[in-house]
Amino acid sequence: MKYKHRLVNTPDVLNEYEIRYGLNTKILGRKIYYFESINSTNTYAKHIAAAGCEDGTLVVADKQTAGRGRLGRTWDSKDKKGIWMSIVLKPLITPAKAQIITLAASVAVVTGIMRTTGIVGGIKWPNDILLDGKKICGILTEMESEQECINYIVVGIGLNVNHDIGDFQEDLRERATSLKVYRERLANSNTQLRRSDIIKGILIEMEKAYNSIKKGETKSIISKWKEHSIILGKEIRVLSSSREYIGRAEDITDDGRLVVKDVNGVMHELVSGEVSIRDINGNLRGG
Repeated sequence: MKYKHRLVNTPDVLNEYEIRYGLNTKILGRKIYYFESINSTNTYAKHIAAAGCEDGTLVVADKQTAGRGRLGRTWDSKDKKGIWMSIVLKPLITPAKAQIITLAASVAVVTGIMRTTGIVGGIKWPNDILLDGKKICGILTEMESEQECINYIVVGIGLNVNHDIGDFQEDLRERATSLKVYRERLANSNTQLRRSDIIKGILIEMEKAYNSIKKGETKSIISKWKEHSIILGKEIRVLSSSREYIGRAEDITDDGRLVVKDVNGVMHELVSGEVSIRDINGNLRGG
């Protein structure tokens, strides 16, 4: 009697081999540091970047014990649930143009998720990825530079992949979600997503954008960012260290600044800051 075997679901295993297998990039991910657990992939990436690691080096972990988000926030990085990774970049651009790297990373995450899962997310400026108004990904970009020269940029990506609702703290369940939770709701499927496949998808898309940046060709990045933006044309609340105001998100400049027209008609170009979206009922959400 002959038996036929069918592989129903490939296990979600994360390691250097799983990421490298089938990865056809030339720069990003050619050197990989994998950890079962680490305090912060960004912290380690900055350490090896300062020591002279090669352009495109990837640091990835199954778990972070001291994951960091923007503005000094902590990032809960549960074991084997998400993608916790950092990419070291060494672009020959001035620090003033570094904002485009952050926008490129957000585009790469959205398009990388699309190519591997079919799920379409939206970008909230400058670098949060949302599904149905709930956050699935944050990007932390850190730079070491001199006056006219970037020594390195570390792009940290924290993506909620196989979390269940119960994995989120109760006070976050209305504001955060995962790819698995979103897919279960739409397709009634509870199979795990392969994090290594999603990482490869993101690296492939990020390398395309990185090559464009190095050539000084950023229009395609801005165009894709606009395509996936969830704030352009909407009323937003701008929070910065010095002031808070309501305005309308009008556009993105060629170097990645958000153009906002406030209620007095004054135009502002934002490099960074906290942005919350005002919905049609006048409620503020996001943050």
